[in-house]
Amino acid sequence: MKAKTSLLSFNELSSHQLYQILKLRSEVFVVEQESIYLDPDGDDTRAWHVLVEGDQDGQQEMIGTLRLLKDGTQAKIGRVAVARNGRGSGLGKMMMLRGLHWCDEQPELQSVYLSAQLEQQSFYEKLGFVRQPGDAYDDGGIPHCDMVRKLRT
Repeated sequence: MKAKTSLLSFNELSSHQLYQILKLRSEVFVVEQESIYLDPDGDDTRAWHVLVEGDQDGQQEMIGTLRLLKDGTQAKIGRVAVARNGRGSGLGKMMMLRGLHWCDEQPELQSVYLSAQLEQQSFYEKLGFVRQPGDAYDDGGIPHCDMVRKLRT
């Protein structure tokens, strides 16, 4: 499968891309992980979105996505989702590196934080994130921890 990666603001997303993002996130978070919550939380409209689209039988299909939000001198990475057919291929790392590169280009940003599923903690550690002090917490029925990565160190 040939994949195309892009980084777009909300206003740059086509209606098809937005639909595909919401569909993929629902498949991964709501159906697979059985985490019942309202995914469209209002933050997508002020976020930048990393998209990985692949050509599957002549159709464009969203196989990975994440969103980036600015919060003062920090950025937040969230809603990281990779379709089943894209897992184990390095797409998650590729998306994260694209997002981190964007963060590095924002001069006001000093760090990036995320809420990591505990089972993904080592993945984020390999990208330079450090778990923050405190106990794991429940987010949608899944144990999570807070992680931070300094920029331009």
